[in-house]
Amino acid sequence: MKKRFISTSIAMAVVFSIILSPAARAAQAIGMMATNIQIENALDDLEEEYTTLYGEGEKADLASSLIDSYRGDPMFLAHYQYDSEDALSMVECVVEGAIRARFSIRPLWTDGSIYAADGVPEYQQKQYNSCGAASALQVIVQQGGANNIEGSTYAEKEQTLIDESIEMEIHDSVAVYEVRDFINTYRPDDNLKYVYAKGLFTDASTFRSLVLTSLTLDCPIILHAQTQYLGYYNSHASGHYIVGTHFFAQTEEFVVNDCNYNDQYAGIHSTTMSEIYQSVHMPTSNGWSRYFIYGTYDTEGN
Repeated sequence: MKKRFISTSIAMAVVFSIILSPAARAAQAIGMMATNIQIENALDDLEEEYTTLYGEGEKADLASSLIDSYRGDPMFLAHYQYDSEDALSMVECVVEGAIRARFSIRPLWTDGSIYAADGVPEYQQKQYNSCGAASALQVIVQQGGANNIEGSTYAEKEQTLIDESIEMEIHDSVAVYEVRDFINTYRPDDNLKYVYAKGLFTDASTFRSLVLTSLTLDCPIILHAQTQYLGYYNSHASGHYIVGTHFFAQTEEFVVNDCNYNDQYAGIHSTTMSEIYQSVHMPTSNGWSRYFIYGTYDTEGN
């Protein structure tokens, strides 16, 4: 049953390689299939470890569902090809963080509290397509890592991140796994890590607990959003990275700090938990998933 995802990623490989010759495309497809088999085997092994650890029950079911969400995912495939060890370690962080959020912390989430990651600077991206680098920079600044990035101004630091992006050169945008990698590379080392998850396969309750746990850890989130689901965009549709900073449980208000190139949307805005969830949960017009990036505990304790 798990092998059904392989064909999806092969199709993605063909889409991304249409400019190659037929022979080159065939070779790439074969290489992609081999990589997908490696990913399937690695995720199978990881899933078996959690089944052995937890046996039958909610924790094992949660671990399996989260692990399965990365099967056949083109973003995870690119991440695995870039750094397989880091990709698999991230999945462990996702699983451990979700289990901790659901079964250990158990905050009330609706008790009238304010969940906040203060200190995110207002910043406007310098290129029409650099929201990934700009939002990563906003989080890195908040996390205390700005001085680790080359450049004397925020604009210069944003350019440093753009220059480090492999996907920007290929697909004209910074990829989700790269945004996450920028944050982890430049923020101070501690017992926390940033990870990404597919919104399409995350239910509202799990999304809420992961997002609010991240804010509790003083880690802003980043939405890989479809903007038409956010009220302040007035149905304007685009794909865009947006930093989320505060949640007011009593009113369900969620505050975002938008780096948009367009002055009409840039700055601090009020939305809701429901809207930010829909912005990453609803499939795109071609059926693909959007993502969200959030802070959690590092399973390796680094």
